[in-house]
Amino acid sequence: MNLSPRRLHRWRRLLLIVCITLWITALTASHIPAKSMPPGPLSDKGLHFIGFFVLASCFLWTLLAYRHPRGRRIALVVSVMALYAAFDEITQPMFNRYGEVGDWFADMTGMIAAVIVWEFFLVAYATIQARRSFSADK
Repeated sequence: MNLSPRRLHRWRRLLLIVCITLWITALTASHIPAKSMPPGPLSDKGLHFIGFFVLASCFLWTLLAYRHPRGRRIALVVSVMALYAAFDEITQPMFNRYGEVGDWFADMTGMIAAVIVWEFFLVAYATIQARRSFSADK
């Protein structure tokens, strides 16, 4: 898909705004006192996994939109998300929440799953596109 520079800039800006909004929402939600939270259908670790899968996915796609190469993109997602997860768990006790190493591991598992899924998808997509291009040239 070839986008004009103007449309690409709009998509980049939109992705960046969505990513920042998601991170602010996640940070706010993870610091609401435990007594104020309604019970949900998922376990705490499941919520951490899903939350970090979504955050890492959005971050990865934002970096992709800004054309970061694969190695830098993966390094940024892994390092920034690990630091953010640690910050999140360390600061939760200040808000009458419990910071747990198990939650951090669930966060990291969700983030790593997102990186693996999306990078595999991107490689598969590039392979399919290359084969189509090769077939069209014959």
